[in-house]
Amino acid sequence: MAGSNTPKNKLDLPHVLIEAVKEGRAVIVFGAGASMECRSADKRRPPSADELRDHLAAKFLGTKNEKRDLATVAEMAINAGAGEPQVFDEVARQFKDFTTSKAHEKLGYFRWRGLATTNYDRFIEQGYVANTAALQTCVPFVKNEEPYEDRLRDERNPVALFKLHGCLDHRLEALLHNSA
Repeated sequence: MAGSNTPKNKLDLPHVLIEAVKEGRAVIVFGAGASMECRSADKRRPPSADELRDHLAAKFLGTKNEKRDLATVAEMAINAGAGEPQVFDEVARQFKDFTTSKAHEKLGYFRWRGLATTNYDRFIEQGYVANTAALQTCVPFVKNEEPYEDRLRDERNPVALFKLHGCLDHRLEALLHNSA
């Protein structure tokens, strides 16, 4: 709005949400797009879900102009003979050159009730590590059977991060568990 005193990037948030954040009662949920502000040394951004899907389709299926979703293409690549280790390692390679964004680092300036993400990357955890003034310690949980209470008890001011679809750092554990 022309002539407005409101900063261009200011959000008008509901009062109840502001109070929940102030009181540490809010849970923040991240999904596709949450890592788009991360950059590589040469200023590239991480691949979007569609870009990652297209890369996997080209590399493992030899297809272009893919219309299916990322999970379907990844599953097809695995079943077509590439196997889980190769597909998961390729996904990890696509994210290896990127560093966390300022937004990820600023998460630590707030007290959260919890964090959840559908993303495989480690940008949230890296943001907490990079913020030496973080109010909480980010404790990621990838598997259902992890000792939740014990892991939180071992940390100073913990906040649980639920990695709903897994994590690049744990990509091969399922294979080891299934082959045992």
